[in-house]
Amino acid sequence: MKQFKLSLFLFVHFAFANAQSADITQGCLPLTVKFEAPTNPSGYFWSFGDGNSSELQFPEHIYINAGDYLVELFEVEGGFKIGEINIEVYQKPIISFNASTLVGCTPLTVNFTSSVSTDPRLGNQSYLWSFGDGAKSNDKNPSYTYTNPGLMSVSLEVTTEIEGCETTELKTEYILVEGPIAAFEIDKIYSCTFPVEININTAGTFSSENVYLWDFGDGQSSSEFAPQSITYESEGLFIISQTVTSPEGCSSTFKDTVLVGSPPLELDVPSIACQKDSIVLAHNIFAEFLDWDLPK
Repeated sequence: MKQFKLSLFLFVHFAFANAQSADITQGCLPLTVKFEAPTNPSGYFWSFGDGNSSELQFPEHIYINAGDYLVELFEVEGGFKIGEINIEVYQKPIISFNASTLVGCTPLTVNFTSSVSTDPRLGNQSYLWSFGDGAKSNDKNPSYTYTNPGLMSVSLEVTTEIEGCETTELKTEYILVEGPIAAFEIDKIYSCTFPVEININTAGTFSSENVYLWDFGDGQSSSEFAPQSITYESEGLFIISQTVTSPEGCSSTFKDTVLVGSPPLELDVPSIACQKDSIVLAHNIFAEFLDWDLPK
């Protein structure tokens, strides 16, 4: 009978030693861990390894300092040891970044440089930059060109192979991109007949201090902000351009093309080809529709 009781006692404690658990065993500060102990009529005593303890069956503990912790579970304080769990707590990556220039005219090219200090046990890092105008990059040290003016907030998020160990650095209103915006729309891009009037709808930035220069591609020009229309008296392929220059010297240019009359035919066809060879018929024709008549 005594031998049976001893065997039962060893069995119960063997089961205890394999039953304690934690929902997470590694992570970054602050790390919240939920522990679970097997049912024990005698009670529970958890030692979390950082000087704190609990007598609950299902305690939750927050680690606020990085380190390796041995968590021990006892039946009662000072009693039989049921089991143990190793918990690894890491410092989150420490990141910073800087930019090669903080103020400039569009298009403004900025080179960004990141600095990352991290625990090697976190594994590889991945990068996500947000440049403040909707554009993003996964490069460690990206170069980006701003094409629209504005005050841009820039952020860098660094993630690791350990979940919950991501870190973000945000610099609000970090990059000032200066410059006006040139933009316009025309009511038609081609006309078979001439003279033809092209109506212009200006949609760019207006300021009485800006200088506006229009070039209509046929020798005509304008310094108005919003000329209403342009009339072409002859056929041709005309490029309309608007350039806006601010008092700071920042400029922006927008262009569109108008075809008046028959489209010029420019084909690039190889002079020699073998039977059953595939050839590419390259063209630079400004037209809405093309009707090809190819020999059979």
